[in-house]
Amino acid sequence: MVPTVVQLPAGKALTVRAAADVFLDSLGNPNTVRNYGIGVGKTAERLGEARYLASVADDEIGEALELLWGRRGGQHLEFPSGGGAVVARLVP
Repeated sequence: MVPTVVQLPAGKALTVRAAADVFLDSLGNPNTVRNYGIGVGKTAERLGEARYLASVADDEIGEALELLWGRRGGQHLEFPSGGGAVVARLVP
């Protein structure tokens, strides 16, 4: 699967939840949205959904993923089209 880059709306201070929703809305396929929504939602909860995305450090995202799914988290999640890690980068 090709990494997905989502351009976030300019001039808006988005919360973690709002940024997650923008990413999920970009996916299109309802099955993909449902499957990714579980992982993205749990990660957003762990980071603090009401926090501004700009205040979240890269390390915090890695720590949240490791706490939720361990060191090999991507291998424990089921992805549509046979597997592989999803790389999602939210660009402010």
